[in-house]
Amino acid sequence: MAADFSRRDFLKSTGSATVGAMFLSLGWPTLAGVHHALAATPGAPGALTPQQLRLLTAVADRLMPAVDGLAGATQANVARFMDRVLADFLRDLKPPVVGGLAAIEAAAAKAHAGAAFSALSAAQQDALLRTLQREPWFGAILTGVRFGFSSDPAHGGNAGMSGWKTMGHGHQPAWQPPYGFYDAQANATKPTGGARVLPLVIPPQPSGTPTRTFRPPDVVDVVVIGSGAAGGSVAWELARAGVNVLVLEAGPHRTEKDFTHDDTRIFIQGELTNDFKKLPQSFRPHANAPTTPAVGDFSSGLLYARTVGGSSTHWTANFWRLRPVDFNERTTWGEIRGSGFVDWPISYDDMEPWYTRAERILGVSGDHTKNPFEPRRSAPYPLPPLPVKSSGVLFDKGARKLGLHPFPSPMAILSRPYGNRVPCQNCGACLGFGCEYGAKGSSQAVTLRQAVASGRCEVRPNAYVRKIEVNAAGRATGVVYFDEKGKEVFQRARCVVLSANGAETPRLLLNSKSNRFPDGLANSSGMVGKHLMFNTYATASGVFDELLNEFKGPMVTRALWDHYDADPKRGFYGGGGMDARFGTVSPMIATLEVVNPAKPQWGAEYVRALHRNYGRYMVVSTHGTSIPMPTNTVDLDPTLKDAWGVPAMRVTYTDHPDDIKFTEFQLGIGQQILQAAGARETWKAPFNSQKGSVHLLGTARMGNDPTRSVVDAHNRSHDVKNLFVVDGSSLVTSTRGQPTGTIFALGFRAGSYVAAAAKRGEL
Repeated sequence: MAADFSRRDFLKSTGSATVGAMFLSLGWPTLAGVHHALAATPGAPGALTPQQLRLLTAVADRLMPAVDGLAGATQANVARFMDRVLADFLRDLKPPVVGGLAAIEAAAAKAHAGAAFSALSAAQQDALLRTLQREPWFGAILTGVRFGFSSDPAHGGNAGMSGWKTMGHGHQPAWQPPYGFYDAQANATKPTGGARVLPLVIPPQPSGTPTRTFRPPDVVDVVVIGSGAAGGSVAWELARAGVNVLVLEAGPHRTEKDFTHDDTRIFIQGELTNDFKKLPQSFRPHANAPTTPAVGDFSSGLLYARTVGGSSTHWTANFWRLRPVDFNERTTWGEIRGSGFVDWPISYDDMEPWYTRAERILGVSGDHTKNPFEPRRSAPYPLPPLPVKSSGVLFDKGARKLGLHPFPSPMAILSRPYGNRVPCQNCGACLGFGCEYGAKGSSQAVTLRQAVASGRCEVRPNAYVRKIEVNAAGRATGVVYFDEKGKEVFQRARCVVLSANGAETPRLLLNSKSNRFPDGLANSSGMVGKHLMFNTYATASGVFDELLNEFKGPMVTRALWDHYDADPKRGFYGGGGMDARFGTVSPMIATLEVVNPAKPQWGAEYVRALHRNYGRYMVVSTHGTSIPMPTNTVDLDPTLKDAWGVPAMRVTYTDHPDDIKFTEFQLGIGQQILQAAGARETWKAPFNSQKGSVHLLGTARMGNDPTRSVVDAHNRSHDVKNLFVVDGSSLVTSTRGQPTGTIFALGFRAGSYVAAAAKRGEL
């Protein structure tokens, strides 16, 4: 029913989403006959009239009542939150909320001889709301009430942190391990001592030396478009080799002092991610279907960070290597009908040194000796594993009962001091958030910071590239970008490296068409934008009797790879891994997640369940393959344009049936693990074909055949010899659900190649 929202409805990957857009996707009846009754001029400074506020307060008090000494919506001042946000960043939500309130008042008058809703008894109010809970607008009001109850108090709700107190959410002080019922057992074995390997760094320039800047007329050695995992790695290698490099980032330059735990700013306002109003997208499941606007809530839409550091700023930091089978799986498995399933042009042996390099530069914590499926390594992880959380202990217990092999999850989060960086402080604001301590391995905190300090790199924020220019000879000459004021700037360069992500990279190539490249730059093969892959992600949820307090610490400390390889005995293709985690990214999002959707989703029982479950909740997350299909694409919408007048992207995507079957297979095992671990309640949601993701892969794939790929084995364009493309778009297959480690490693590998070519004068 409309009221039964869960996080999976709008956050089906490990990234964040703009929740405001979710509300708009609800649809709602005009309710013209009753809407007028509450459509008086709003009272300043909020969005609602005094009458509407009184009614909303009464409704909210029944949706989340005070029970058993626990604060409810009235104590949390939910109405004030909704009044503020409906006048500000959720103003588009005002019509369904006001219309819904009008419908509630009209229903009360009709059922109770003209009585107002607020005049009814609590039992009558609850009965009336139950008759309306399937209305489309009901979910909008309910979700707004939940968010006002649990969001950061800065936005007017959660007064006195009363909502957090009801949930049992507390702040984690610095320099403390995770708290939880199982902590004594979890930390009984002391981790090994300090760093095993010294970090690999670029020596900084002498103190007092001016920061390097370039002028648009300057011919820069290399311009890198995008500052995420790949772009930062490329810049690091170039700066280390003495090559001058300019990194253009479409978003602002935020540092540790700018990051926040405010989940309203992160997940409703989308502070770190793409704005779907300024950068619209359209979506369709197949080429013959009509397009619909992508709303950015994972009911449809490709989500990515728009900030210096890219999506490495807000990632979970799982750092999984590919295994040898990933690189030649087409040969191993065979053809998959209707797919573009092919082998990589490189092998694991080609990539292994670059995985090791990435781990050493970023500071990856782990223990390869505990993973029986670990591929060959030339060096151990530079840091010992992060302390295991309660979810990790339970995951370990349940998995081993089933004969599985859990291990400490390799994480690009520091478990110990590393160089001049401090370790994880267990604040809990990890997935979706920037790390205010710099403990999470990101381009912003590590590679770009070192590259800039070398004196050979400039990072230019708020520079949105619209076109890569080429000359008559077919060589890239530079890029055209919009600066912060919207002015077009042409930056000259000897070489261009495109690392904008698996959505914006093909869009930029297609928008860079010219007389010489009428079908888009570097697209003689017709492969640009094809073979879009998302990975699959789903969760099995469990609630335990003991307090776990999973909202503290890093997201993940245990994983398993027992089902990594595809197995013909299953009857379908697919492979992947699982990990244990909190499963929800903040208190606000938890109100959609931690109560079993089969149970009441509002009222006294919901509040009791929220109080009981929040500190006792965990999930087993499944991560799996996506089969590359030429019909899954990013191309240009024929009519839709962004705020700068540039053609917007059109996404066409449907999961292969085997992807869905494998995910359902994983979900079943995940639920078994929770049950074996002693969960008193478990549930899982059915997995349907995805319409959005944060993992954006395969749209400019590498290969040896110029007619079937966009770049060669070193990420060099087949068509434009001084253009390189390296990011998630380069991947030939999807990985087992954790691609970022491979994207980092590809970036270091390609960056080293570009640097060597520059030194030889080949660019």
